[in-house]
Amino acid sequence: MAPKASAKKVAKKKAAPKKAAPKKAAPKKAAPKKAAPKKAAPKKAAPKKAAPKKAAPKKAAKKSRAPALRAETRKAEGPRGSGRAREKSVRIGDDAVLRSDGTLEIRMELPAEVLAEAAAESALREGDLPEAIAQLSRAMELAATPNAARHVARGKAYYHAGDFARAIADFERALLLEPQFSDLHFEKGKAELRAGRHVDANDSFSRDLSLGDPSPISLFNRHIARKGLGDVEGALADLDLAVRALPDSVPMRLARSDLRSTRGDLRGALEDVNAAVAAQPNDGALHDRRARLAFRAAEYELAASDFRLAIALAEEDGGSPSPEWYAGEALSLGQLGRYDQAIAVLSRAIELNPDEPTMYCNRGWLLHLAARDDDALADLDRALALNAGYAKALHNRAFVRERRGDLAGARADYEQLRELGHDVSESLARLAAAPH
Repeated sequence: MAPKASAKKVAKKKAAPKKAAPKKAAPKKAAPKKAAPKKAAPKKAAPKKAAPKKAAPKKAAKKSRAPALRAETRKAEGPRGSGRAREKSVRIGDDAVLRSDGTLEIRMELPAEVLAEAAAESALREGDLPEAIAQLSRAMELAATPNAARHVARGKAYYHAGDFARAIADFERALLLEPQFSDLHFEKGKAELRAGRHVDANDSFSRDLSLGDPSPISLFNRHIARKGLGDVEGALADLDLAVRALPDSVPMRLARSDLRSTRGDLRGALEDVNAAVAAQPNDGALHDRRARLAFRAAEYELAASDFRLAIALAEEDGGSPSPEWYAGEALSLGQLGRYDQAIAVLSRAIELNPDEPTMYCNRGWLLHLAARDDDALADLDRALALNAGYAKALHNRAFVRERRGDLAGARADYEQLRELGHDVSESLARLAAAPH
């Protein structure tokens, strides 16, 4: 029986491996864990999504094709006492960065017409009108549709360049595109004035005035157009309204003074000049202007005072007074009967301008009024030596000679005047009838 038992034992020993088989199969169940890297494959593929970052140089290439635009900016101040500015850049959206030096870096592709317009704005800031006009013209050529604002900008550039005809053409085109464009009739009127087109300018400023509250500047400009058309009354009416709105405006006051003077209203003209002088009391030219007007209005005291003030203001500024101011003061004093004082002032004018015949003529007459005829004739001779055909000096010398009894000399002067085309028949007849 032993062999049988031994066979059972052997059988049991041989069967043991069959029970352990499931343990060995465990590695097969763990196979899914080894497959985990396959699930992680999407993470490895992430660099493919990051490809746009590598494409950044393409955006930089676009930047290099578009010129940087300038923008107004201020640098923030650094700590007190540091004497330095704290520089910083500011991001403006995703497509632009404002650098600390004021440069606007564009990181996007801009239309060519926009770049041309930006170049035109830069040229205008630098005062390069031809370049601005060229860039605006290019922007218009590249644009798919007409743009009124670009025509206005180019029209203004043409205006400042002195090409008024092209400026007007651009303004007219802009009005066709946008009839209600703000202030465009005003701009067009200014160009028409400079071009001498007074009828068109009058129409443009009238249109501008009809679109809103009357502007004193539009009224002032329309008065120029109306004056050019000979409409003095209409021009005065415009100035009356303009001065009412801006009573302290020196240009408006002087313009109305001129028109009033033209119409013979010397008192009204003086009123306006008085207002101008009150606004700018240290302006020697204004005192000169009022002095001349006062002399015409027989306000000789005011005239002499203003000429003297004009001289004093010029000397205070370190300039040279006009000899005409001395002459004006002298003539005003002469009208007041202050002959000696007038002669002294006029002598100063002759020192400043020794080759001007009118100065000698005027002083000669003042010397005659001061009963100094010998000196008077010497000055009149000097005036005629400088200008032999000076009619006023011939008249004065003939008069002085006649009063002194030098009838032959007086007759010679009158004959010369007749040869110059002056009617001196009465004077010659008087001398012919005088006893010899």
